[in-house]
Amino acid sequence: MSSLEEFQQKTIVIQGERADILRQAYIDRFVDTESELYKTRIAVRRPFRDGLFYTGYLWECLKHSERIAEDQINDDRLLDKIVYVFWDLHSSEKIWIKDYWKFPKDAVLQLKYRDVLQGSQYLPEDIYIFDDSMEWSLIFTHETDLDNVRFYFRAIP
Repeated sequence: MSSLEEFQQKTIVIQGERADILRQAYIDRFVDTESELYKTRIAVRRPFRDGLFYTGYLWECLKHSERIAEDQINDDRLLDKIVYVFWDLHSSEKIWIKDYWKFPKDAVLQLKYRDVLQGSQYLPEDIYIFDDSMEWSLIFTHETDLDNVRFYFRAIP
């Protein structure tokens, strides 16, 4: 994707109640909300200068997930699927990258999966991708292993 503007043109930005409903449906479906990590670092939001945010990552609390290789995210069967994308709700105080947020922090995006792959540089590093079926999710994290290979996960309910 050549520019942020081109990426934005291919993206529907969902905000407000509909975004909150999609995010909560994802959490209900894929996240172990009974885990201690979820209860202490996600369910409880802490005050920061820019609002109330959690300090953990949803991917740390997935119910059923497996780490996958980067080449597995390039699934041709998904390229034309319309998907939703959102990210963890973190404060700007925790993110030190200039101009990190290209979209509202609490938004959910709707776009083709191929556009997610082609425009990933315009998204936060930890993203959650799913479709209307909510039968699968792909997660791109900021974490890397000792060989500097990024962590990707596939989750099922």
